[in-house]
Amino acid sequence: MDFKKIIFPTDFSESSQFALPYAVDMALKYHAQLTLVHVIEPIVTPVDFAWGTYNYPDIEKQVNTYAEDSLKKVVEESIPDNVTTDVVLLFGKPWREIVTYAKENSV
Repeated sequence: MDFKKIIFPTDFSESSQFALPYAVDMALKYHAQLTLVHVIEPIVTPVDFAWGTYNYPDIEKQVNTYAEDSLKKVVEESIPDNVTTDVVLLFGKPWREIVTYAKENSV
């Protein structure tokens, strides 16, 4: 097998942190590009809270900022400089977005 692109979906969980070194090792071994992907699911507003005081655009912005910062942190702390890395933030259902991204980008 010869990999040129490797996708690493992450939800920032302990399990994904555990798996990351394996993806990095594969990227190093095959001189492949490593793409870190995180998917943000849409915020669903429960009917009971539709008239509440929550500002959903602010919450979405905070979630996006957290995800972007977390992806950058993973790259800075866990991926060597000699690994070509790409960071992708997607929106939607994780399984669907990851599969779609992988197909569209031949990953």
